[in-house]
Amino acid sequence: MEVSGRAGRRRRRISRKWELRIKISAVALCLIAGGVCLARYIGLTKVDFNRLSTVKVTGYDSKGTATVVIAEEEKLTEAQLQESPELDEFLSTVEVRVSKTENLSNGETINIQYLYDEGLAKESGILVTDDSKTVIVANLPQPEVITNERLFQEVKVTHQGISPMVTANLVNESTHPYLQNVRYEIRDPKEYYRKGDIITVEAFFDEEDAVLNQYEIQPGEEGYTCRYVVEGVDSYLTDASLITDGMLEEMIERGTSCFKDANQYGLRLFSEANRMPIWRNRKTTFEWRDPYFISAYFTTITKEAMGSAGTHMNDVKIVYGVTLTQADGVSCGAEIVVRYSDLIERPDGSIDLALDSVTMISASHDDSLIKELVRNEHNDNYISEKIR
Repeated sequence: MEVSGRAGRRRRRISRKWELRIKISAVALCLIAGGVCLARYIGLTKVDFNRLSTVKVTGYDSKGTATVVIAEEEKLTEAQLQESPELDEFLSTVEVRVSKTENLSNGETINIQYLYDEGLAKESGILVTDDSKTVIVANLPQPEVITNERLFQEVKVTHQGISPMVTANLVNESTHPYLQNVRYEIRDPKEYYRKGDIITVEAFFDEEDAVLNQYEIQPGEEGYTCRYVVEGVDSYLTDASLITDGMLEEMIERGTSCFKDANQYGLRLFSEANRMPIWRNRKTTFEWRDPYFISAYFTTITKEAMGSAGTHMNDVKIVYGVTLTQADGVSCGAEIVVRYSDLIERPDGSIDLALDSVTMISASHDDSLIKELVRNEHNDNYISEKIR
């Protein structure tokens, strides 16, 4: 019995030793496994998208725009790139989803989610520690409001020429830091304009850029446009009724000043009348005698002929009867035409009769030739009407 008891105690001591050894081995294995896992964990390149990205909210309150910039160079250390050469490639594949990116107001919450290829991350030894973020919009300023009226306040349309041949020039005189760089254009521009025409000017600018610079530019009823009337300009006279009886009398009187040297037309008129001219000192002796008014015509150019070289825009032709005589007393009757060219209506409604333009343009013994001339029977560029 005594021997058996000793053997039992000995077996128990052996069992305890093996049990201890087993426990120690198990702990060692756990430590080894843990160490391996820890080593692997420590060896991973950790990526916190919230640290590596920047959320930018630009614009102004109610028109904010959110953008997320990921993997900015200054946030990637050389050590990180050395630890995982694939990091740069991995980050380029990340997709960012934002719950709302436009028309943001102060106090709004936006959610940001970073989507990435988990398989690629594992293969590249990359551990993503945070893949979402919540941002509250704040500190967006109030915009500078620019009404459509303000948009065109310092945009001028200047005019040159006389209606209906007025040219338009667009000038932006703004000193505003943003408006001075806005592009303005005349919509459907024409070579010439006439008094009363409407010129529509349109403004062109990048609306996103305006918001980014915190300007709220408000359109008008027809968008970003403004209408300008061609006014305050001289106009070539087109309405004969504006020539009063008093004006016509003044022109008739002034026209007689053209009856000076008759020798320019004398030989031809005597030839038409079958009269024999004489010379003294190798010169003809023709003179005009007793001119009298016969009729007056007002002429305007057609739209098709407008701008043609050598044409005038309007004229008044006055026909006089006159006696052409020479030194021996021989004479004949003739009709003379004088012309006033390019009469102008001033912006205040007054009429410039172009009195200095008067000149004798024709003379004939044949009345039918004079009628053809003043009625423009063979000139389709003008329309004539008898005014007296």
